[in-house]
Amino acid sequence: MYGYHNFTNIPVYQAYIFNANISDHKAQILETNVFSKTKQNTHKRRILNPQNIEIFKRSLLEKDWHEVINMKNANKKFEIYIFCLQLNNCCPLRSFSQYRKFDYSRSLHHMKSTLDLIREAYLKNKDDNTLTLFKIHREQYLEAAQVERRIRNENKIAAAKNKQNVTWQVINNETGLSKKMSHEGVPSAQIFNEHFIGVGTNISKQIPDTSTSFIDFLKKFNI
Repeated sequence: MYGYHNFTNIPVYQAYIFNANISDHKAQILETNVFSKTKQNTHKRRILNPQNIEIFKRSLLEKDWHEVINMKNANKKFEIYIFCLQLNNCCPLRSFSQYRKFDYSRSLHHMKSTLDLIREAYLKNKDDNTLTLFKIHREQYLEAAQVERRIRNENKIAAAKNKQNVTWQVINNETGLSKKMSHEGVPSAQIFNEHFIGVGTNISKQIPDTSTSFIDFLKKFNI
């Protein structure tokens, strides 16, 4: 079974086993497999921006609370209270990847909040001017985030004792590609060596023979 917890809106999973002959050990293994398959590499968070808070306030004002208080049906009254406290309509959950965690600076966080507000306004009004404004702010935000992330990575590599290891960590985090590992489980220096050996080989091949004039050598390149 799959559902949401009434108070936290956290996904709830339940598995029922009706085979009386199955051992408890096998049941534990089955339950573990079920949870491992549903595990996601993301975390969810509610966006409590001013616009969502206003939507929540308006939803509360729409209720006739005098009528709710005077209700004799306790179950119905409880359902109304729980429905009002659920934030799925006004503050929906958004998924964030755990692999690309990035700490915002204050200025970048302000740009992201502004971008979220413009996005919410466009989704509500579907206005072309708002869409144009959103694209402009999104481009500015992505450029600022890229610059800030690059500076942070450069400082991280410069301050590291093992710059080779940290360099591979930065490459892996930014590209999402699995870094090549040696048999010892650490980034292999052979990859770097092969790269620079290849560069040196290509350069050495371009060195002219003593019998070749300098002018003839330059003619081989498009300048």
